[in-house]
Amino acid sequence: MRHLLTGVIASLTLCLAACDGLETADGRPIIATVAPEAPPWPEPQTRYPLGSRLVRLDLDRPAAPPRGLTDDMVAAGGASVSFDGRRVAFVGRLAEDDSFTVWISDPQGAGRRRLAGSPDGAGAVAWLPDGRLAVAAPVDGPPVAAMSSAWALFVVSPDEGLAQRITFGAGELDPEVLADGRIVYSQWQPGGDGRPEGGSFSLFTVHPDGTGAAPLHGFHGGLPLKLRARQTVDGDLVFAEGSSGGVLTLRRVDLIRPLEEGEAVDLLGSLPLVIEPTIGGLPIAPEGSVFVHAVEAAARPRPQGHLSMVDRELRQGSLLCLDARPPEAREARRVRIAAGRGRGEEEILGEVTLAADGSFFATVPADEPLYLDLLAEDGRLLMSTETAIWVRPKEVRGCVGCHESPLTAPPNRRPLAVLEEPAIVMGQRKG
Repeated sequence: MRHLLTGVIASLTLCLAACDGLETADGRPIIATVAPEAPPWPEPQTRYPLGSRLVRLDLDRPAAPPRGLTDDMVAAGGASVSFDGRRVAFVGRLAEDDSFTVWISDPQGAGRRRLAGSPDGAGAVAWLPDGRLAVAAPVDGPPVAAMSSAWALFVVSPDEGLAQRITFGAGELDPEVLADGRIVYSQWQPGGDGRPEGGSFSLFTVHPDGTGAAPLHGFHGGLPLKLRARQTVDGDLVFAEGSSGGVLTLRRVDLIRPLEEGEAVDLLGSLPLVIEPTIGGLPIAPEGSVFVHAVEAAARPRPQGHLSMVDRELRQGSLLCLDARPPEAREARRVRIAAGRGRGEEEILGEVTLAADGSFFATVPADEPLYLDLLAEDGRLLMSTETAIWVRPKEVRGCVGCHESPLTAPPNRRPLAVLEEPAIVMGQRKG
């Protein structure tokens, strides 16, 4: 905790060397986003209004004027620095009628180029350990309640120029990479199950290939907005929280116990919308503007990689649940699986009979939002999931049951469902 209070400069993912006051030829450079006014949240496309730009500052020389890096663009922001400190990715647009896309330059702003394959309307970007980029961008489909567009996460290779979608809900934002290589992001959840009636954002994690998506914090409550999560140098998670239209503040949770409420972090000072805390705050913003984002322009430890099992030639994956019977629905005997862009638009794919221990094992379509209904023996609906889940091609997605705490180990037993071949629940789709 002490490292965060005394050593975080701008990014919440700083290396230990930076926290010890690493000196470079440029002092302690940061790349900040300045905007004419504090932007609304959470809609990514409104975070960087006309006039938003990237500037380079030196925390060791607070009196020195900031140097503009994107002054020829009508809007830019949200810089992410590669782990070797040599490249900067950000979202921006050259003209008012352009869509936001991802751009790459060196930390001095030189060599700028548009990322080939960047999804149109990109709202946030983060470097992955292998040099690819995680990008949040709008997608087709009905928007969630908090935004005007549906959003998803993509992975883009700067060399190949290919964008691959890795999440399949409707409101996934703000990717950032944890030290273990997982991507932490914000995902919109409908109201209920402890969440505000109008719904809220929760923090989730997913592997860079889209497998293993799982809730991390705030799934059962908290303020509606939980955005821009970052891992601190001492391993905690810090994110911005608040209500729509209100001032965002910071909250810190222990990644070892992410379900706990955590504690408020008072590091914002006079910068209510700077999501990433700094040592003593940033220098005074240029006249007529405010700081809305900042990262350190320096190298940092590279997270571990992830071996992928995804086979994009396939069109199906598997769901394995150890026990689909929560305490309030012990009479459940079947699970109905549906696919679609949202509740009310789903297509029923089929049903699976639960094994005697409550487990089920099913082959389902890959890369589609899936919804589950628990049914009694007589067909009565007992419970439904409102949040979409998905599997990637060839993924076997396991679950101990959404009623179980992810902090506890599942029972040490083999689920009865795996003793048989998985049920094929593909609807009219071909595997």
